[in-house]
Amino acid sequence: MAGKGLVYKNIFLYRLLMNLLYAGNYTNRFTSILAALKNKGVSSVVELCFGDVIIAEYCKTNHIQWQGFDLNDSFVKYARNKGYAAELADVVKKEDFPAADIYIIAGSLYHFTRPELKQLLTKILLQTNLLIISEPVKNISSNKGLVGDLARRLSRTSKNEVSFRYTHESLSGALEDLKTDLDFNFKTIGYIKKDLVILIEKNGRA
Repeated sequence: MAGKGLVYKNIFLYRLLMNLLYAGNYTNRFTSILAALKNKGVSSVVELCFGDVIIAEYCKTNHIQWQGFDLNDSFVKYARNKGYAAELADVVKKEDFPAADIYIIAGSLYHFTRPELKQLLTKILLQTNLLIISEPVKNISSNKGLVGDLARRLSRTSKNEVSFRYTHESLSGALEDLKTDLDFNFKTIGYIKKDLVILIEKNGRA
């Protein structure tokens, strides 16, 4: 990943930045996700753009099969060294997603705008009935001036990084526009700090 920001080259720097952004409560951003995994009683999880291994650790502890895909070679190497089934892959280009009880994409949906979002959801819903999206909808990197510019530089995942970020309204609106074509319903299951947490279910599931 030539051109990626400094914090994406090292998991410990990444965690440090995330703890700063979440006022020391970085791991709390996963609370609603983990609660949903428990409530749904799933036995297999696929996590796209996984970054950290917090969900993988939960799955291992609870005897849930986890598989992760990420474009960041540093994060994939770290996950593999921990014994997790992590694969280096560009999920935009990847077509052969595995089947799983539930898919998760946390903190990375801003990479997918239309038509990429529709293409991504189409591929995911071919392999699962459930998808959890957790996405920051309040972003320092969206701010103008020095602070926003610094946040964008530190968190850049590639030299071609775009400045687009979802808001609560734009994310909900995008899903509302797609739900009929892709035959799903969605609901908010949490709002933690900066993150909106949404559960997508194929129609007929609930």
